Amino acid sequence: MRKIDFKNDWSDLEIQWGMNSSNGILHYGMNAGNNGIFDLKSKTAGMEYRGSIMFSDSGENVYGSRRDAGNFLAGAKAKDQFYLLIF
Repeated sequence: MRKIDFKNDWSDLEIQWGMNSSNGILHYGMNAGNNGIFDLKSKTAGMEYRGSIMFSDSGENVYGSRRDAGNFLAGAKAKDQFYLLIF
């Protein structure tokens, strides 16, 4: 079922957990594939398109599916690693 739960912050919590739980991009990458510990969509099989709050920006909630949350987490981890490499 595809629906947005406007009061649910599952995606936000999982993104924060993923950002804080991995030991760098290599550890993340090796564990983000199908059924890996950072594969958010596999944690919720059958509900990967269900929406929830992903993050807040300037006091406004941004919503996305659980699949979106996994993609967002991957990009955020890559961005963090990139900054570590250039600074």
